[in-house]
Amino acid sequence: MLLAFTWYLALQLFALAAWPLTFSICNRLYDRGYGLSKGLGLVLITFITWALAHLAGRVPALGFSFATVSFAWVAVLTLSLISIARHWHEISRFLRRELRFILTLEAILLVAFVLMTGLRAAVPHISFYVPNPMPGSVIDHAAEKFTDFGVLNSLLTSSAFPPHDAWVSGLTLNYYYFGHMLWATLIKFSSIRPEIGFNLALASAFALAAALSFSLGYNLTRRLRWGFLMLFLIVLSSNLDGFLQLVGAVKTALLDSGGDNAWYFGDRPWWRNYDFWRSSRAIENTINEFPAFSFILGDLHAHLSALIINLCGWNVALQMHRSARRYRSLWRYEVHVWDELFLAALICGALSATNSWDVPLFAGVIALALWSGGTGRRDPYAYEAPAVAMANRAGRAVEALMVAAIVTVFGVAILFLPFLWNFTAPAPPLEAVEKVANGVTKSVMEPGSLIKLVLPSNRSSSFEFVAHWALLAVYPAALLILIWRRRPLVQRSDVPSANPIKSIALLLVAGAVAAVLLPLWQGWVSIAMAAFAVLIGCLLVMLHLPPMTRWMSGLLLMFCVMTWFCELFYVDDVYVGTIERINTVFKVYYGLWPMMAVATVMSLRILIRLTPNRRRRALWLIAPLVIAGSPYMILGTMHRIESSTRLGHWTPPTDSPDTEPPAALLRPEARAKNLTEALDGLRYLSFVHPPDYAALMWARANLPTNAVLLEAAGAQYTYAGRFGTITGRPSFAGLIGHASNWRGSAFGDPNNPNNEHARRLDVVAKIYNEEDPSKALQMIRNEDIQYVIVGNQEREQYPTLDEEKFKTLAERVFSHGNTSIYKVSENPIK
Repeated sequence: MLLAFTWYLALQLFALAAWPLTFSICNRLYDRGYGLSKGLGLVLITFITWALAHLAGRVPALGFSFATVSFAWVAVLTLSLISIARHWHEISRFLRRELRFILTLEAILLVAFVLMTGLRAAVPHISFYVPNPMPGSVIDHAAEKFTDFGVLNSLLTSSAFPPHDAWVSGLTLNYYYFGHMLWATLIKFSSIRPEIGFNLALASAFALAAALSFSLGYNLTRRLRWGFLMLFLIVLSSNLDGFLQLVGAVKTALLDSGGDNAWYFGDRPWWRNYDFWRSSRAIENTINEFPAFSFILGDLHAHLSALIINLCGWNVALQMHRSARRYRSLWRYEVHVWDELFLAALICGALSATNSWDVPLFAGVIALALWSGGTGRRDPYAYEAPAVAMANRAGRAVEALMVAAIVTVFGVAILFLPFLWNFTAPAPPLEAVEKVANGVTKSVMEPGSLIKLVLPSNRSSSFEFVAHWALLAVYPAALLILIWRRRPLVQRSDVPSANPIKSIALLLVAGAVAAVLLPLWQGWVSIAMAAFAVLIGCLLVMLHLPPMTRWMSGLLLMFCVMTWFCELFYVDDVYVGTIERINTVFKVYYGLWPMMAVATVMSLRILIRLTPNRRRRALWLIAPLVIAGSPYMILGTMHRIESSTRLGHWTPPTDSPDTEPPAALLRPEARAKNLTEALDGLRYLSFVHPPDYAALMWARANLPTNAVLLEAAGAQYTYAGRFGTITGRPSFAGLIGHASNWRGSAFGDPNNPNNEHARRLDVVAKIYNEEDPSKALQMIRNEDIQYVIVGNQEREQYPTLDEEKFKTLAERVFSHGNTSIYKVSENPIK
């Protein structure tokens, strides 16, 4: 309990240091940046720490340490103290006026943190593979946990930046790691062990997402109820598949069981038929994650950390949208509110180093915020001639795009220049290209194109697309239809309708788009999204819309364009065949989720405000969203806990053959005695791999942070690379399969003659299998390896391994059970 309190206190201290600063900048937000400070404080302090750590090569005192994080915290606090001196009376008035909001937001942050801490205590394992009957393994939804833990430990053991790669010694970490850096900074500041900090970071991510979402909804409307709806849509709601699963489970319970045990299948309750994993695969051969799934699964992956940064960006974008109304020219806006632009640039840069897919989406949000802001309540071009008004709107759109581009470039290429210097984007896989030289045709391997066309068989069906997006797209679409064909129920003049000539023109344009695409048969989804994009674009150019309605319409336009892109194209990476676009859909759709939640709240508020009997209308409009979106978080969490503790397949581990079925983790002594033990993500290893666990803890406590290790190497989602992953010390070849995915064809493509991936695997195998100690020692020295691990994982992967040779060429510095660690002798064998 004390560790969780210490972590939460550190989180609040980061927010407290930043709030006076956000108060002075966010003067157009109803909460004056109070909610934003919860996330921005962490981002800002992490950024300063990260920047200073890059100077540690010249100034060792600036390495990644508690002292550096503390210095960054004091630096932010100093800026805030200056702000307090300037705005003391405003701050005191705000605290009295908005006390109810502050207490509500703090309650949300605390309750969310406690609830997710409880979930992580129930399923704490930082396990290493997906559910399969593998020897010595824990049946759990491991997904990317082992990977994320390896990145986290790479950061924690790197005193100077760029951080080293724990899976490929001698190289720096070539991954989007800034999201992991957020939590590594908190771990350094709170001095909590990484395996506990990993789970507390997941609790913090959930709490911050809830607080930032609530703050965003409140800042849009100045109503707490809309804040709660925004929180629900972004953090708690699922896609439609979550509700359809509930319907299917109830139907099965009623029709297939019957009798007195209608709600049971043997000794199993009906909800065990619920599958939390399925909803994230609602579109076949893709990943269509959403935040609720991510929090239940519990991966500390890049896209989850990017969600926190993204939500900070949405609050900043809302501030920019309202500030832009004060200035007729965006040039004047840029001069007067450079602090807002700096925050936007910081968020762009942070996203580029966390999850680069979100950068173009956030840049588009900034451009739309500036373009739709205009000046005042009404469209500034509403009273000009139609042609002049359309030209002016188009000109302001170009200007807004230029500002967004400048902000993005400054954030990515200036603020995060050290990341760009040390990061190489993975090149597309090599492809055979026919070339003619001196009249001879031969095949040459070259990188393929970055963007490729999706195969028709891999595109989304209409039902799949609707199942994922229906809940968040129905109300924005309804509002646009209402704008286009103004219904009698609309009594307000600020939602205009198109005249008959414009309506006919829009229909003709949309029909032309459909007529062009239909013969090519690009799928109904791509045709519909292209047609809707054209319609919305025409509405934005032709109609006089209020600023908020313009912004909402622009967000829907971006949604149509991005989903249309995902139906026709994909970014070429390591995935091929039926899953060729799996990563493209995953990253784009995840970034679109909060955007569509914002559009839904905007459109619902307008729809309710424009209709009679508001309370009754609000109930009928909002109730379906809550009913359809809420079952997943409840039943999915129950299934997650149950599926992780019920081990369906079990083979006793070779290094602990006395393990009792169904699992060592279910023995009485394995039960956690307190919250600290319950949150320990590595505690399970002490029961399923006791010798390895002892060796890992010893290595982490005694080996230098830059010591190069030799251990069993292998692909992702395996137990290979365990020492590099858990200790953070660079392994010569750890989870090298995952490292190859990050480094691209230059490192791991089998068609590349200089394939470093294959070379390192070959060296590891030769060292362990070599019978001559002198030859093994020579290879070890050639690769600057300092410590050799010999455990059951090595014996299983390299059957001819003879441990006796290591006893002659190295000193055994640790031994427990079947696991030993050897320190390579400094004196060569003669």
